[in-house]
Amino acid sequence: MKKVDKKFSIIHSHIFRHEWNLDFSRKVDLNNKLAKENKTNHTEITPENEAKYRQHWMGHTSEKSYNKRHIIEQANKLVLLEQEELLGKLSNKIVERND
Repeated sequence: MKKVDKKFSIIHSHIFRHEWNLDFSRKVDLNNKLAKENKTNHTEITPENEAKYRQHWMGHTSEKSYNKRHIIEQANKLVLLEQEELLGKLSNKIVERND
């Protein structure tokens, strides 16, 4: 990042990983809450599967992953929720600036 602009030299990859993991945990918690409320398109994510999804998105591999396609599919679903939330936040900021 600091090669792009010196202003970014205060940003470290560890902070990104930490924040990403925190957001991911919150998304899983929200998903599980909605699943318990019988909301459509939400099924409960077990701690074991949460760990597998996290491993997938953090780029870690595991030979214990017997159902990789399903893991990737579910991990993608959670990240899509994150992207939709970010898009909403960005859209709100753009509207605020234009008002």
